[in-house]
Amino acid sequence: MWASPKRSHSYNTSYRTGTVHTPSPIANAGGTIFNRTEQGYQLTSRPKYKGVLGVDVEYETWNFTLNNALFGPATFVNADLPDSDKPADDPKRDSYVRLVFDPKVVSDLVVSYKFNETISVSVAANNILNVFPHYKLENIPAGKTEQGLRNDVDFNGRYQYTSYDGAHIGINVTTLSTNVNVNF
Repeated sequence: MWASPKRSHSYNTSYRTGTVHTPSPIANAGGTIFNRTEQGYQLTSRPKYKGVLGVDVEYETWNFTLNNALFGPATFVNADLPDSDKPADDPKRDSYVRLVFDPKVVSDLVVSYKFNETISVSVAANNILNVFPHYKLENIPAGKTEQGLRNDVDFNGRYQYTSYDGAHIGINVTTLSTNVNVNF
């Protein structure tokens, strides 16, 4: 019997260099081609960090793998939020409303059995603790309610765990799969 710990991690820092210039006809009409929503897609909608801590345990013809993945926070500026159409370099951008997903840990388990050198079978359970994304709205402006803004970004509760722009982790419940491997 042996056990093999494993780990990995990443840290994401994205930034924009330079200025995005809006063509004069669009700017003169009060528009922009790179607003807070577009900047959010490119710079903050991916988890700030991700780490995986796991272990493989092998005993005779059995193998057990447990992985725990930590997904850091992610920030979205959905198009239906107030002031999402403001230019990305607006000096007041940090005071505007935004949607922030909380860090979450997702655990996966795989159990394998090797019948012989040719045939093995494995059963996998992904997201074994049924973890769902959760977001909070920050900087809610006067005259707006949190529920009203939630209705704007989740289509009146249709996407209660995520916004229509997405989330930083999947929204699947625990999923099970079985694999039969045949080596030739």
